[in-house]
Amino acid sequence: MKIRSVLYLLSLMLIMACQQQPTAKWPIVMPEDEGLSDSEKIYLLSERWETLSASGLAAVAELYENQELFTNALVAINEAIMKDPMNSSFHSMKAEYAFKLGNKSVAYRESLTAYQLGSKSLKQSLTLAQMAVALSEFKIVGDIIDSLLFIYPQNPDVLYLAARKYDRNGKNLLAANNYAKVYEVNPANTENNYYYSRFLVDRGEYDVAKQIISLNNSLLENKQSCYLRGDIYSSLEQFDSAAIWYQLALSKSADTTTYNKAIHSYQLAELTDSVISISEAAALSFPENKYYIYTAAVNLDKRFRYEESLNYYMTLYQLDTLDTLVGQELAYLQRKIAYLQRRKEEQKKLADSLNKVLPILTF
Repeated sequence: MKIRSVLYLLSLMLIMACQQQPTAKWPIVMPEDEGLSDSEKIYLLSERWETLSASGLAAVAELYENQELFTNALVAINEAIMKDPMNSSFHSMKAEYAFKLGNKSVAYRESLTAYQLGSKSLKQSLTLAQMAVALSEFKIVGDIIDSLLFIYPQNPDVLYLAARKYDRNGKNLLAANNYAKVYEVNPANTENNYYYSRFLVDRGEYDVAKQIISLNNSLLENKQSCYLRGDIYSSLEQFDSAAIWYQLALSKSADTTTYNKAIHSYQLAELTDSVISISEAAALSFPENKYYIYTAAVNLDKRFRYEESLNYYMTLYQLDTLDTLVGQELAYLQRKIAYLQRRKEEQKKLADSLNKVLPILTF
């Protein structure tokens, strides 16, 4: 009997939600106070997906958001927008979900739509500015950032947006002041730390940049931050540390620029074995890049690993048979290996003859 009552109540609520219009006088009635989990609410609402109103679909999106299921939330809010495309709050929700999923361009577009459709509230202005700054799109939001700064002159989020704007526009003193204010109020702000450090690196203030970016948690580092740390340590001529950070950046995704810097750093640190390791990894990732193959070959030769070096020279020669330098190196290495092979055979013969003579002498 109790189950029937609950189901009847839920059905009644769903009917009311389906009939609800975004401009209606009364709020949407949802099964939020019936002791059900978000998953149970989602299940019940999804069963009636086709009959849900735009507001009902938005409610489903919020339930998914509570569970951090942003892909599902995005699907639900898209359906809501199809039914009510002029609702600015729906576009704001879509912007948030898209941003959580890493689709910053969609997030910015939806924030702009929400701002244009809505009341242009302070919250909508702040959201649009944040999305725009994440994409380095300052043309449309420059005046908005100025107005936010006028209203909230001490708010760290607004100060950060202003710092990024001044940085982009070449107003270095204002940028430095705003970055510093955010850093003072919230030294754990990883985005501000990254861009403030990059700002300082561009001005040759490497020690301060190192201090600021070091507050970021290395376990949460993105590739950009790792790469910047590599640049900082390289500028401070701490080449072994620079190479490690470049390698950490490579662990996120491989590219030739970062490989080049990692190899160069290990070379300057005079760590030949590390040069071999990183150049071999680079050659594996970019098998037609002659620089990586040549670097591996040369440094293997330095370590007397001639046969491995020969293999790389052979690969290099096959990529460019007209390269006379490679041909000379290849011929030289082949002669060296042949000489070492003959020497090894002669030493073996000598050892065998001594083994035959030793028993006679002992006797």
